Amino acid sequence: MQKRLIPFLIVVISLALLAFLSQCSSPDPSNDSGSSAHALMSETPANTGYLNLHDSVNYLGSETCKNCHAAIYESFAKTGMGQSFGPPTQAKSSGEFKGKSFHDAFADIYYQPYWKGDSLYLKEYRLDNGDTIYTRNEKVHYIVGSGQHTNSHINSANGYLHQMPFTYYTQKGVLSLPPGFEEGNNSRFSRALGMECLSCHNSYPEHVAGSFNKYENMPLGIGCERCHGPGEAHVKLKKAGVMVDIGKEIDYSIVNPAKLPYEKQKDLCQRCHMQGNAILNKGKNWDDFKPGMDLKDVMNIFMPKLKNEEGSFIMASHPDRLGLSKCFVESANRDEVVSMTCITCHNPHQSVRETKMEYFNTKCLNCHQQEQVLSCPKYSSSTNCIDCHMQKSGTVDIPHVTVTDHYIRVYDDQSDLQSVEAQTETSNADNQDFTGLVCMTQDRPDNLLMAKAYLNFYEKFDPKPAFLDSAVHFLDGLSPTDVPEPFIQLAFLRDDWETLRAIAKKGATTDMSAQSYYRLSVAFAQGWHEDDYEYRISLLRQALKREPLRLDIRNELAIAFLETRQNTEALEEINFILDEYPKDEKAWNTRGFYFLIQNDLIQARQCFERVLKLNPDHENALVNMSKIYIAQNDLETANKWLQRALKAHPNSQSARQIMNQIQLQGK
Repeated sequence: MQKRLIPFLIVVISLALLAFLSQCSSPDPSNDSGSSAHALMSETPANTGYLNLHDSVNYLGSETCKNCHAAIYESFAKTGMGQSFGPPTQAKSSGEFKGKSFHDAFADIYYQPYWKGDSLYLKEYRLDNGDTIYTRNEKVHYIVGSGQHTNSHINSANGYLHQMPFTYYTQKGVLSLPPGFEEGNNSRFSRALGMECLSCHNSYPEHVAGSFNKYENMPLGIGCERCHGPGEAHVKLKKAGVMVDIGKEIDYSIVNPAKLPYEKQKDLCQRCHMQGNAILNKGKNWDDFKPGMDLKDVMNIFMPKLKNEEGSFIMASHPDRLGLSKCFVESANRDEVVSMTCITCHNPHQSVRETKMEYFNTKCLNCHQQEQVLSCPKYSSSTNCIDCHMQKSGTVDIPHVTVTDHYIRVYDDQSDLQSVEAQTETSNADNQDFTGLVCMTQDRPDNLLMAKAYLNFYEKFDPKPAFLDSAVHFLDGLSPTDVPEPFIQLAFLRDDWETLRAIAKKGATTDMSAQSYYRLSVAFAQGWHEDDYEYRISLLRQALKREPLRLDIRNELAIAFLETRQNTEALEEINFILDEYPKDEKAWNTRGFYFLIQNDLIQARQCFERVLKLNPDHENALVNMSKIYIAQNDLETANKWLQRALKAHPNSQSARQIMNQIQLQGK
């Protein structure tokens, strides 16, 4: 796939039984937990289900759970979930970096991670005939991944999180670009990490409202409450002495995933283990899902189905793969046996690394007769079922990793093994035959949801025209007046500015996302009519009312102000952005353009130089530098800047046009 969301590896499966509630604290007369507990108990489980699904119930953090469940806490801390997100210490990092660097041939940029004390940094640099002509150093603030497969890295500036352009692939000891950064798609330090990403790779952080990627109070690792739900109600009731005999009944103050119905167990696991094409329901956020809820009430997940289903899968698709297994299908068809779930085989409180193979073999023997196993021609006292029936393979979306395939089956010795080996070597989804998107969260998604899925898949994963055609098919019969946003997205992806202009002028766009308002504004950026800038500025302001910390949209508003000679308003927007995020290269370029039109060439050049320290290939900054020297009648130096722009961006129309003008002037 040409574009990918980053499906970092985590091991998210539903949690088993809590320790006996007798371990919980006895009533504490010094607090008011008793009155709070009685208020909670007035909401009967028969009417509301689990008490901790209420919006008023708060998350308390795993340290609170540790007070009563210390042994489980210590064991869970060693799991992939417990180690999913942490500080960049040498103890946390799995990387061997000393003396190692790698080269992105497409961008002609080198990367070298290095330690300075117990702090990790990344050096980005470019060479010209052995001489370093550009350097940028950035500090790592967080490491994502337990290290079982990968470590990826995050930079934070004033709470704004961006993924950094290096990943350590631990299984093969490879230091390289992260998934999605390869083959000319290196976004360097500008890949903003929104809640869609963070909500699976960590406990829910405190996301700053109105932003895309700004956070406060970042937790370190997936905690107990991701699978048990917020703990406030549970703690209050236990401190008030309200105990439940969990051997006889369900404690509705906290979710025990093992006692959830099968479908809700599956939803809990696939919330993060099914990282496909996720479509958030209108009015919902990525942190709205809680254990015990139906996932489809918050979001729906679509998976791309490939023709070679047996040998091709993406990293985070374990529930989908398990669903193909005969073990799973037959268990679901037997009325007297509970359907096979993730915790049939996994103890989520125990690290897989520390789990002995006999544990998993015993799980197989719970369903398969011992005679069956002993009669297997490959069986011996030193063998295990997993090696033969859940073979490790590469994935089609993450390079340099192998993962256990949860499609449990009897492999054909030749064809299946060759498929697995080929997949491990190529790991390239572009070589697979795509057959369509399938909804994993409901059986009969409506046409509107299917249209959204294909639009999202085109925009985020694979921009093939056929996916837009599929979206058009599902939108047939729907009206942009009733559901404007998918039509806006479709027109935007097709560069269909006339349709966007028509939708905006009809005015049926009162309850939309900031992104939709921004997309409409782009249609008025060409200045075709006198009222274009009025529409554009109005739409951008509408977007910022909804998300005032969308700095990219605020920069577009600043540009619109500059183009309409509203320079004071433009400078206010630019300064707001740079106060929030001083590394915003687009805002520095816009600030330089502000000074350029003011004929303040000194400050303009300082701004463009600041841009090029952040990004040596920034097209607009390179072109704008040429304009400074043109204003000084230094055409030779201006031409050098244009040549540099064209080297980085051979199809740059603005650089080509200015260069042609210089050549004509020289004649």
